[in-house]
Amino acid sequence: MATKEGQAQPGPAPAAGAAGPEAVGLLGSGRTANPRRARGSGSGGSGLRLGPEASPLAAVGGTLAVAGVALLRLSGSHRRRVRELTAALAEANERAAAAGSTSGEADSLKNELQELKAAKEAFQQRIAELETLKEQLSATATGNAGDLEAARRRCAVAEAARTEAEERWRVAFEELMRTKRDLEDAKGELGLTRSQMISLERELEHSQKWLRNSEKRVEQAHYDYRTSRMGGHRGDDTYGAWDA
Repeated sequence: MATKEGQAQPGPAPAAGAAGPEAVGLLGSGRTANPRRARGSGSGGSGLRLGPEASPLAAVGGTLAVAGVALLRLSGSHRRRVRELTAALAEANERAAAAGSTSGEADSLKNELQELKAAKEAFQQRIAELETLKEQLSATATGNAGDLEAARRRCAVAEAARTEAEERWRVAFEELMRTKRDLEDAKGELGLTRSQMISLERELEHSQKWLRNSEKRVEQAHYDYRTSRMGGHRGDDTYGAWDA
């Protein structure tokens, strides 16, 4: 069937996301690097047969060129995203390690608090014994001033030690409460960090898979294009029937 001269044959549809203004200008203009002119027989109109002006191979080559440029742009964008995801994963790992260190400090403070509690109980028991001794010495009033003074000194030393132990216990308890609150905050942040890590790992795997598939598609398209051109140079008349 005869066609109008200058009308372009529709080429293969470009890959999704790759068709830009350049692709529209190349495929929609009806002009290629190697246009085929119409051929006819005779001067009359009865035996005239016109072939397509645009070469199918040239149209495929133009589409591949546009798709390659678009793929390079998208690949650069995805590679930047992969680097960002890798940095985010490293930061999440550091925050998880910091949360683990806070948990270890809390355990150490808890053990120290238990030791201080045991020391406080021992001091209280000793003070009770000294109080009993003091009462006995006061009750008997034997007149032994030296023993009484020594007992009083021991009581004063024990009282000072008790006061110091209570102060240390109070400071350690406040530190433990503060560390406990920090640990609870760190646990909540660690849970959020783990969920972010899982999401980032999934997005990273998806981006890497997309890049691999895109590279394979481009390599296959270039291979098909080169194979078609080589077949045409060897005298393959695969598209000769289109001109009939």
